[in-house]
Amino acid sequence: MAWTTPQDIINRWPTKSSTPPEPDDVKLGIFIQEAEDAIEFQYPKIQDRIDSLELPLLRVVKVVSRVVIRAYEGAYSPLQSYQNSTGPFSQGGTFESGSKKHVALTEEDIADLAPSKNTYQYGTTDMAPNMRVSEPEEITIRHWPSGWLGRR
Repeated sequence: MAWTTPQDIINRWPTKSSTPPEPDDVKLGIFIQEAEDAIEFQYPKIQDRIDSLELPLLRVVKVVSRVVIRAYEGAYSPLQSYQNSTGPFSQGGTFESGSKKHVALTEEDIADLAPSKNTYQYGTTDMAPNMRVSEPEEITIRHWPSGWLGRR
């Protein structure tokens, strides 16, 4: 498996974020393994898609990097704060963010790795009306009952 290296993560590290880890950081290696395991659990045949060039390896590296950076920053910045204000009222607080300390795929990550919905694979629909001309039916003309036209 091993699609992503620690140097890939460091190269994609956001500049305005915290300081990137060292390439030999043990926690970074563990996060990479966990992220790749989560991806392989979500898509068991992902290696076949990478080998057949259906899924670019660069996209997998990008998703793994995104997941690892989120997990790494969550592990080393345990406090989160929020502030809400409406009119003259305001509310704020600081809490420990336990949910960001683990590796997890977001909906965006899952969508980036999902198989493409190619129209050839799923078929197409023809919206044109059926213009087939059928044979004319035999038309029978019925006569009005005798005496019908003269009645009132």
